[in-house]
Amino acid sequence: MRRMWNIPFLRNVFFASLLAAILVPCVVIGLIYPKFQGVLIQLVEDEAVRFTKHWAGWFDDVRGDLGPEMITGEILKETNILQKDLGARKVRVFSKWGDIIYSSDPKELGDRNTHDYFHEIVAQGGAYTKLVKKNEKSAEGKTVSAHVAEIYVPIMRNGQFWGALETYYDITRARDALSSLIRGSALLLIIVVFCMEGMIILLLLRAGRMVASLTDTEKKLRYEKEFGEAIFNSISDPIAVVDPLTYQVINANEAAYQQFGELLEPSRAAKCFEFTHNSTEPCSGANHTCPMVRTYQTGLPAYDEHIHYKPNGDISYEDVFTYPIKNEAGEVERVVHISRENRERKAAREEKMRLEAQLDRSRKMEAIGLLAGGVAHDLNNVLSGIVSYPDLLMLDCPEEDKAMRDSLAVIRDSGLRASAIVMDLLTLARRGVMEMEALNLNAVIQDYLNSPEYNKLHAYHPRLNVRFTPDPDLHNIKGSEVHLRKSVMNLVSNAAESMPHGGDVHISTMNSRMEESAAKDKGMEPGNYALLIVADNGIGMNEIELSRIFEPFYTKKKVGGSGAGLGMAVVWGTVQDHKGHIDVSSSPQKGTTFFLRFPATEDPIVQEPDDPAWEECLGNNESILVVEDVPQQQVLAKRVLEKLGYQVRLAESGPEALVILDSTPMDLVMVDTVLGTDMDGLDLLEKIKGMLPHQKAIITSGYFEAEVMEKARNLGVLQYVKKPYTTKNLGMAIRMEFDRKD
Repeated sequence: MRRMWNIPFLRNVFFASLLAAILVPCVVIGLIYPKFQGVLIQLVEDEAVRFTKHWAGWFDDVRGDLGPEMITGEILKETNILQKDLGARKVRVFSKWGDIIYSSDPKELGDRNTHDYFHEIVAQGGAYTKLVKKNEKSAEGKTVSAHVAEIYVPIMRNGQFWGALETYYDITRARDALSSLIRGSALLLIIVVFCMEGMIILLLLRAGRMVASLTDTEKKLRYEKEFGEAIFNSISDPIAVVDPLTYQVINANEAAYQQFGELLEPSRAAKCFEFTHNSTEPCSGANHTCPMVRTYQTGLPAYDEHIHYKPNGDISYEDVFTYPIKNEAGEVERVVHISRENRERKAAREEKMRLEAQLDRSRKMEAIGLLAGGVAHDLNNVLSGIVSYPDLLMLDCPEEDKAMRDSLAVIRDSGLRASAIVMDLLTLARRGVMEMEALNLNAVIQDYLNSPEYNKLHAYHPRLNVRFTPDPDLHNIKGSEVHLRKSVMNLVSNAAESMPHGGDVHISTMNSRMEESAAKDKGMEPGNYALLIVADNGIGMNEIELSRIFEPFYTKKKVGGSGAGLGMAVVWGTVQDHKGHIDVSSSPQKGTTFFLRFPATEDPIVQEPDDPAWEECLGNNESILVVEDVPQQQVLAKRVLEKLGYQVRLAESGPEALVILDSTPMDLVMVDTVLGTDMDGLDLLEKIKGMLPHQKAIITSGYFEAEVMEKARNLGVLQYVKKPYTTKNLGMAIRMEFDRKD
């Protein structure tokens, strides 16, 4: 009942049927009964009219007004017969003035009817009926109610009122019979209506249960639909329902819309191969079969590996699963298409691309390394004359001859810059020698900002504003101060070149902790790092420029101190040699930021001694054997060493040097590692140490490799001088070897 009551339609039907059950008896009693009573009165009235007309017919030949004298015995006899036939209780005859000239009750003779209805209705030719309820005594002496119809019928002659005949009809029985009939009918109707109401209620209850059941079913269906859609849309894999005949997408989940966007809009009537493969034709071929076609043909699930193309052009390796949706006949009508990105294949592809890029870079670096290694020694030998001779001349040039000294310094510095380019190539190829020691990046950066190189850069870019924010508690690192300082210089120079009209460069340092997961993503070891950040607000780089920023000889902008397009490549090589990591963030007109991370060390910083004075670099007439296969280098070395105060003897080859040492003791041997004979410098040193275990020696070369330095150290040779060298650099190395205790 409650369920029915909660349904508005059924509730309205119930109230309507209840109202009908109440109104029908009321209508019967209130409308039908008076109607039947009116019919009864009309019948009696019609009978009275016929009686009056029949009675009045007896006076057709009579002239004058209707009076008592006209009521003869024969008329009275006929009147009594008619009264009995009609069942009238009483008959009265009125003159046109209303006087009673005849009455079945003699007591009423001579009375006058003075009521308005007699003169206004009956006297005007209209019949008038009046219902009267009278109380009478029965034969037993009981008072009985009787219903009487008093009917006045005018007697007209020639259109004029002549008199009236009043007939009393006792309608009590007829009225009681009618009332009984009406009451019975009403009761029967009430019983019928309430039976129908009961049936309606039963039907409504049943309908309520059915509607409630349908409502519950509808709610369950709605819930199951919403539940299914929620599950459908909550799945992170793109899912599409496809018509296998037209390839048109019928429905898709949120993941598919998020991945393919407006391509799946219903108005486009997209086909699956259009948005997954960016193709105008379905998948085909032995290497690219369509699993949906196989599912449609076999009615079974299918699987395949596909390459999908995302709207932004990215390639995605997908595992594609298809499942059939069949009709009642077992025919496949729709196919569910599920694609899931294969992260292992994606990772393998990315790893392959990374390895290919690394291999490509390694090949480039190897080629550059072979080039640099091949020319470094010879080129630095050539540069030795450009560096060392001006240095010697400056020692002999008077202090007051400033023009000459400046000219010689320019020649020397040009040679040193040329040598720096060769060193950049060696650093880039990761074939140079780095002396790693504990140091602090703050000191390296501050040293550069106080250097002539920075002052020169600032002179070229006077509107450049460089700000340095060091972390006072920055971790120490193990590194090469020379290479790190060069990297800082290249980063600042790169920032300056990106701001031709001036701008801000912010250098900052801070400590950084790399957890295992983050470190693994970057190919680093977990632990503490010192972080160097160099940010500018220059013109920035687009994606293509950013992808090439570390390529050797990429010279879209003037970067690095050498100006040869090696600056950023040298920075990358230096970071790799320090087992660090470099990140770059840049976008056009929004500047560039470099993030360099270097592994922290607990080793303390060893204080470097101050550069010695010129007098500390001079010799005490010690003897030095110079082993050099290039005549110009022999002459240069001899002049520099003699200037330093040493006695010099020359040898062009290893065998010649062994012969000299076998016959003449020498205080020190200076050996070039690259000799033009079958015996190179290391072979010679090995033989010398075999002959003279305590013989002091240093090595020189235009190109040092790490393994060469390692072998030299194993032989006890710790000092090396890179060509081209200055007089002071060579003198310092020799003095340090002489002062070293075995």
